[in-house]
Amino acid sequence: MALSMKGKVCWNQKMLDRILDTDALQVFDHLFSATHHPVKMYRQMATSTQQGTGTVFEENQFLQEFLGQEDYIFVAILGESGVGKSHLIRWVHAQVPETPQRRVLLVPKGSSLKRVIELILQGMEGPKFDQYREKLKHSSAAFTMKQAREMLIDHIAFSISENGQHRMQDLKPMEKYFAEQLPALFRDPHFRLIFLEDGGIIDRLTDHIAGDSQDAERREERRTFKVEDLPMRASHIEKASAAAQDIFTFLLDDEAARDEAIEWINKNLDHAIAQMLSFNGSDLMELMKDVREELARLEIELVLLIEDFAVLQGIDFQLLDALLTKPRGDGDRLLCNLRVAMACTTGYFGTLPPTVQRRIEFRVDLDILEDEQLISAREIEKFVSRYLNALRVPESTIKTWHAEQIAEGSVREMPSACSGCKLAEQCHGAFGAVNGIGLYPFNQVAIRTMYERLPDSNKSRFNPRLMIKDVLKQTLKNYGQHIEQGNFPPPALLTTMGGRERKRLVPRVINELVRQDRTHADRREVMLELWSDTEMLIDLHPVIHEAFQLPVLRKQPFEKITDEPASLPEKDSIAVKPLDGEPAGEAVKNEAKPSGSVATTTNEEKLPPKVQMRIDALNDWEKGMALPQSVTQDLRDLLYPMINFRIDWDGAMLQGSWVRAAHWLKTSISFIGQTTETRSRTIQLRLPMQQEQERETVLALQGLVYFEHYKHWRFSNGLEYLRYVSRYLEMWSAEVLSQCQTLKLADGKKYDPVSRAVEVLALGAKMSGEFPAGADLVGQVNSLFMPMPQSSQYRSQQWNDLYNSLRDLQAEAVHLLAVHTASNKGGKLNYKFLDVTQVIAVLDTLREKGFLHHGINKSPSIQAFKKLDTMYQSLYATLHPAIDAESRHKLAWHKEMVAIAGEQPDLAGTSRDVIEAITKAEGEGMAVTGMETLQKQAESFTEISILEFWLQTAAGLERDLSVFDRLDALASLPVREMGEVEIFVKSADKLLNESIDKIKQTIGFVKPPGEFRSAAVLKQEIANTFEELLRLVKGMDEEVAE
Repeated sequence: MALSMKGKVCWNQKMLDRILDTDALQVFDHLFSATHHPVKMYRQMATSTQQGTGTVFEENQFLQEFLGQEDYIFVAILGESGVGKSHLIRWVHAQVPETPQRRVLLVPKGSSLKRVIELILQGMEGPKFDQYREKLKHSSAAFTMKQAREMLIDHIAFSISENGQHRMQDLKPMEKYFAEQLPALFRDPHFRLIFLEDGGIIDRLTDHIAGDSQDAERREERRTFKVEDLPMRASHIEKASAAAQDIFTFLLDDEAARDEAIEWINKNLDHAIAQMLSFNGSDLMELMKDVREELARLEIELVLLIEDFAVLQGIDFQLLDALLTKPRGDGDRLLCNLRVAMACTTGYFGTLPPTVQRRIEFRVDLDILEDEQLISAREIEKFVSRYLNALRVPESTIKTWHAEQIAEGSVREMPSACSGCKLAEQCHGAFGAVNGIGLYPFNQVAIRTMYERLPDSNKSRFNPRLMIKDVLKQTLKNYGQHIEQGNFPPPALLTTMGGRERKRLVPRVINELVRQDRTHADRREVMLELWSDTEMLIDLHPVIHEAFQLPVLRKQPFEKITDEPASLPEKDSIAVKPLDGEPAGEAVKNEAKPSGSVATTTNEEKLPPKVQMRIDALNDWEKGMALPQSVTQDLRDLLYPMINFRIDWDGAMLQGSWVRAAHWLKTSISFIGQTTETRSRTIQLRLPMQQEQERETVLALQGLVYFEHYKHWRFSNGLEYLRYVSRYLEMWSAEVLSQCQTLKLADGKKYDPVSRAVEVLALGAKMSGEFPAGADLVGQVNSLFMPMPQSSQYRSQQWNDLYNSLRDLQAEAVHLLAVHTASNKGGKLNYKFLDVTQVIAVLDTLREKGFLHHGINKSPSIQAFKKLDTMYQSLYATLHPAIDAESRHKLAWHKEMVAIAGEQPDLAGTSRDVIEAITKAEGEGMAVTGMETLQKQAESFTEISILEFWLQTAAGLERDLSVFDRLDALASLPVREMGEVEIFVKSADKLLNESIDKIKQTIGFVKPPGEFRSAAVLKQEIANTFEELLRLVKGMDEEVAE
């Protein structure tokens, strides 16, 4: 039975943390030796000014020169974080054992200053060194960490004050101001509490000085104050002391002053740190020289290996001064031979004084440029293979091998764990190997691809720490169990290795991948992204599929991957296989097909640059990159007419032309991640609509781009694109239509223009008397569209103001109602029929809830409905007052009518009496101007007998009615007829007065004085005839007076 790689885990999971520890000084010697890979570097001299130049140097050459100097050498190991400086220091330490004539002092990273001085004093005997130890013991570094923090802040306040080491000499004006004022900030009780918080700058500096933690902290620069370390919240002013308030206010208001304050603090920080140790600059130099003098007396040379020079901040310059002194460079004092290797970042080295930099003549630079081929792809594979081998070999075997090396004094490779493995041949043939050490579960491509995809990786420089920590450890520790479980490589691994932004496979390939293997699509995508460098849908070596438990898609022979340097294909012009049954295009020129892969290409003619740019931009967009403005505009131009064409506006009872002009605009289409800011629109089509639709959205958009170019769907993979275009155009069209039918305000609340328009029209119809409460449904619907007549002069002013506003808006409201409920073929306003069911539904709601039940919008109105919305919102302020004003107006009319005509008036009888009186007056020659008009008015009332009903209706307004019941009552009153009665009464009153005046004149000329009484009797008779009219006139006079 053939052996299987299925679920194979050949490394020791328990050793991962110990072997893949990127803090080199914390790895055991045998494990360090097992994983050591020769470090490449450049040698530079003090005259070198350009990073990355110099002589290529091997580590054995470095060691030979480091030990070959007779009495003194100082070498600076430079490079950015993670390039292997610590590893080189550790390797030198392993190669330079301590002997009776050699003392090797290793200063590990993470050491506190207190620990550094203790290491320097370690092994030194005599009263002089006991004094140094006693001094260190009684320094502030010997107190608790809490006490040490308190002391450090005091030392800082002292160092930046007028009493600091600067002694106020040669200070700039601003520095003098800070020396006088800034200490108050550190001494203020409130601000001290903030400075002393855990994790703050004072806490970190104190740990640097006196901490006992063995955990290494990586630093690429000196620990210093930064602007964010200053407590600059305005609310602090209330709790600050008067002394601190002035400097706090000054710094709060002036950004430049804050920067200068930070510069002043950092300028004096080293002095404050040294004071914490009770060692000033001369003390430290004297200590180092005393140690060297004593070792010289004992004929012992000192090898000092400093793994991270940043740990010496505060004593670094003084210590450097002592270390740069050659054995016979201090007068008559004889100092021991000294060999110093100091590792520090290039940036930190640049902060050293130029005079110090020039004195460090021997430097090596580990920042190796990839294009200079000091570290090839093969070298990186060797580097990785050593760690993989150490994880497979039992630790006891590693210890034995290491001990034998030390005993023999030889250097030989550790045996491969793969030798003797029955799976080695097929494993190495599939995944690759270096010097008999398999790369499983990686292959040559995966090692390179994973590293290059890391967010912090620099393709021009190899960073060993990133490879160990973020590639090997991440994959084996966090995802190794997935191999055993049969679900490796998981999608999360791709996220870890740079995420979607660095994906290579285009949506069309992934879509085909899903089509052919939906069950394992996510894992297969990860495998193709990381374990291959092709852009095609291919099968890898069958053993890789077996190990990862991913089925092979097509059975084809594979070439064996040999144990030789990787020959990686170029990435240009790699195509995806065509869909089954679809014709392939022309062959792609310069196609690169990796050995051991199976793929069928579909090679299309070269696209115009603009078309290709759109396709590429969409591929990048799917990976998370921004979509350029030019592409988004082009896509809108393609999408907008197609979406409109697919929407059945008439079937939806919407007027498409109006919707497109009002709020479904071309700019309503936006794309997540577009470079321009998305505009706020009532209708918003944001693509992709859902995150899981990203890939298919890209395919649909690319299909539209291709179709615009080819003008048909017969291009390669055209039918597949057509399927996505059809599916997503349907989806996008449905979304747009849904938003048009269910509008929303900015706050997300639904907005119903039909309901508001019907309500406004119904209110206008009701106020005009065309919408009685008892009208049938047909009559109510028809009344909405009946033109509202002019306002009546017999209504109150407030009623008419509201009525006229509604009348002015009627045409707009009818139009809005029509475009949302009518079928208007051809996009014209003269619609053929109305969806009356929507109108009836609103009327039913009005009968149930009354007017104004939507509430006031807190969000801004939709622009297309601004007039309607303004009117609707104003009703909350005007409707009730208008009803109240009209109620008062009609109650006053009722009061007058009752006073003149009584509770049960007979308007017809009164009219007949007026006609009879006018007839008599004309017969007696007493006619006056206006009698003819009054007679016609009286004749019009002879058949009217409903004044009593009007009075009863008006009287009903005094009852406790709801607002809308009063509205119904007021709207039902026949104000025109009521006004005519009013006019009749006023006319009769005027005529009566004129008749009386004429009678007086006639009696005075015709009758003798003695018969004056008879004339009075006649006058009384006339007056009696108009008795009924007098009462009406009296009432009207009072109304006019009011």
